[in-house]
Amino acid sequence: MYGQPPLVLNIVPQDNNLRPDVVCKRRQDTTAICISAISYWLNNRYPSSSGIRNKRCCAKIINFLCTQFLRIFAPMSRKKEKEIVRGVTVESVGAEGKAVARIDGKVVFMSNAVPGDVVAVRIDKRREKYFEGTLVEIEQPSPDRVEPFCEHYKDCGGCAWQELPYHLQLKYKQQQVVDQFSRIGHLPMDQVEVLPILPSERTTEYRNKLEFTFSDRRWLLSGEDPSTVFDPPVPLDPSEFEGGVFPRHLRGGYSSVNGNPAGFALGFHISKAFDKILDIRHCWLQPEPSNEIRNFIRQYAIVHGLPFFNIREQSGFLRNIIIRT
Repeated sequence: MYGQPPLVLNIVPQDNNLRPDVVCKRRQDTTAICISAISYWLNNRYPSSSGIRNKRCCAKIINFLCTQFLRIFAPMSRKKEKEIVRGVTVESVGAEGKAVARIDGKVVFMSNAVPGDVVAVRIDKRREKYFEGTLVEIEQPSPDRVEPFCEHYKDCGGCAWQELPYHLQLKYKQQQVVDQFSRIGHLPMDQVEVLPILPSERTTEYRNKLEFTFSDRRWLLSGEDPSTVFDPPVPLDPSEFEGGVFPRHLRGGYSSVNGNPAGFALGFHISKAFDKILDIRHCWLQPEPSNEIRNFIRQYAIVHGLPFFNIREQSGFLRNIIIRT
């Protein structure tokens, strides 16, 4: 590799008001130009078949660098808005409490909807065989819909079936079992007797153990202003770190530790967010004195200045609490 002339891409702006870029109509054309030039250079540098592995390795690296360069300097196109489909009728309930509907013959999964609802749904992810969406509006509620009894229902996600009466929850759960045996297990269900689910006598306060997590940066509810809940980020001195380089979790030299009690939380993890904790005031999963104990410990820690845990910086005194009743 030594003694070889370096690869130089001369990318010059055509106008003082333009960002440095290869002038072309489409970004795809810019990428093609760069990759063609790189391929020509690699072919001249490694003309023999013995260097094919090096050629592929170099091509992958330079392809990645070109892509990152174009992502920064190429003219940015407007982000495509996600499609909202209205008049969608929810048909059933699938795994993990997800509501199931169909759009143009393709299944779409969403949360916080019940069979019979007519809704507007935003398509977030398009998979080959199904869509993932978010409920935007309930245009016509289902006659089976009931009011959730928990104040944290929409944010927590722990009790995903609260909008369905208990007898319908059992119905759809049993149907899931039947579907698993028939579609995945390929069992002849017309020759199998499926007994009904035995209902529980208690639909709330049936757990005897719960684990709660402390956090100094709680999950913000809709409409909350972060500036009124969290302390402003504190700049750090790079000389305090090895080599004068900030660790990755410090986000460019600012500490995320919060000392404002309004931003503290003692509760459950938000789904798909390892560092976001929802502050729970009353949980219906466990009988008293579970809520009394948890709320007392939260208030005691705030009054006595016991720091709540910051998972990103791995700092703090209180991290978890397990309550058995």
